[in-house]
Order: sequence, then structure tokens, then C-alpha cells
Amino acid sequence: MMQTPDQPPTLVCLIGPPAVGKTTVGQALSRVTGFRLFHGHVVSDALSPYFPFGTPSFTRLSDAWRRMFFAEAYVAGLDVVTTVAWRFDVPADMETISGWLEPFQSGGRVVCVELVAPLAVRMERNRNEDRWRQKHPYWVTDDYLQQTDATHRYDSGGAFPLDVPHLRLDITHLPAEAAADRIVEHFGLSRIDGDRDGR
Repeated sequence: MMQTPDQPPTLVCLIGPPAVGKTTVGQALSRVTGFRLFHGHVVSDALSPYFPFGTPSFTRLSDAWRRMFFAEAYVAGLDVVTTVAWRFDVPADMETISGWLEPFQSGGRVVCVELVAPLAVRMERNRNEDRWRQKHPYWVTDDYLQQTDATHRYDSGGAFPLDVPHLRLDITHLPAEAAADRIVEHFGLSRIDGDRDGR
């Protein structure tokens, strides 16, 4: 969906740990709003065969790609849903992610949604066939989930560090479609059918 001049473009940033359901909720949200989905693995899966995840080359290219994408999306007036596994214990993540969101913050609208679910639920979702089809094999092992959960903090704990509208959403028992509806209602996003809840 492309906004008209009196409706600045919106960026919805879905945040959460690996396998919480960011892409699945993003797909549902894209269906009901028409927003374009730019999920994190678009970049990661393209780069990881050449530059291992976490290496300096991977990090520089990933950051540059996302910065350029969001800058161009804002200029084009696109409404976008994106996903990111923000490690709140890593200060560099704050600076990096702020840089990605900055074009929309400067003249558009940014809203952030934290998706949360316990590790046991995420490990079960990790075995979903749809996830295996969409993700690089590196991202879909139990060992990877357990390691990342033990190493990093993916939950802000309610102290969200950005000054933007924010929603923390427990999706342990919430289907993706219901989560998308909750996000639309909370932030007053436009639906494809033209209904608008409060914005």
C-alpha cells in the first residue's frame, strides 16, 4: 500500500526472539493492511552463504542493505512491515535499529510491536514445515534457539528504549491472524477494505 500525501508512510517493526512468529504475524498483518513485508531473513538468507552470520562483512552489508531499503521505501511512500530479533542486552543493536527506522521517524510513522512467547513454544514452532521452507537451515535448529535464548535478552521487560508507540504482545496462544487484528486495532492502522480504527 502506498500512502497519499496527507497520510505519511508507516513502518511497523515486529520485534522478538527467533521462532516467536515474527514472519508469520508479519504475513498476516500484510494481508489485512496491504503493507509490504520486509522480513529480516530477506537479508540474512541472501548474505549468509557468502559471509557467516555475525562476521564484520555480514554485519556491514546487512546494515547497509536495510538502511538503503528503508530510506528508499520512505521516499517511495511505502507502508512496510519489518521484523528484527533485537538483542536488548547488546547496545549496538539500539544504534543499528534506530538507524534503520530513522527515515520513517523523520517524517512518517513508526510503531513497534514486541512479540513474546516462552522458549518451549518457540521450539515447537521451530519445527513447523512452513518455517523450514522459508528459513536457512542454520536458523531452524533447537541448538540455535537454545543458544540464542541463553546468550541474549530479546525482551525489553517493559522498558522499551525507543520513543515510539509500542505494544508488547504475548502470542503464546494467539494465532497470527488474531495478533494482526490486535495490532491493527491498537495502532489504528488502515485495512485493505478501507476500515480504519482510530487513526
